[in-house]
Amino acid sequence: MPKIPQMRDVVIAALVMAVGLLGYLLHSMGASLADQQRQIEDLGTKPRTPGLEQQEKCANQAERAFNNGGWSGTRASYNIASHYNEKLNKCVMVVSSSESYPKQVRPPHGIILAPGNKRPTPESEVILSSTMFDAFSGEDFGIFIKKLTAAEPSECHVTLPSGEERYCHSSDEFDKFSKVYLQ
Repeated sequence: MPKIPQMRDVVIAALVMAVGLLGYLLHSMGASLADQQRQIEDLGTKPRTPGLEQQEKCANQAERAFNNGGWSGTRASYNIASHYNEKLNKCVMVVSSSESYPKQVRPPHGIILAPGNKRPTPESEVILSSTMFDAFSGEDFGIFIKKLTAAEPSECHVTLPSGEERYCHSSDEFDKFSKVYLQ
């Protein structure tokens, strides 16, 4: 009969250990739950993330830069986009355009030589362009210029944040090199 008390002692010890382990797990879960509740409360009290505020400021500045940059009111068709890059702390603006010129005129990019129809005619050539720059400082990041009928662009390059100049031979390459600013 001496075996029964020993077995009872082992069972009691095992139960005490199980209760202790359950108590520890319950305490840990309670602390984790309290921490998660604090995080949820913090999210509810924070007004907006700095990134969203910066993006809104960037969008407003891009609109001002476009309106003050001589683009509006021309005969070209424009598309503007802005993106605040937190990592670089830059307001990146991309202005893309499609413009028709008489074939005999060879205008430099951005200069309107004669009023006219936005639609291309058989006597005109279409120039596609994209310019990427900082909407606040005006710092140029890249440019793409190509006649619609040409195989390669007449000008295409992106200056990387490191200062390295990357030359491109297509709009796809321009987009690839531009991604560092548009992340």
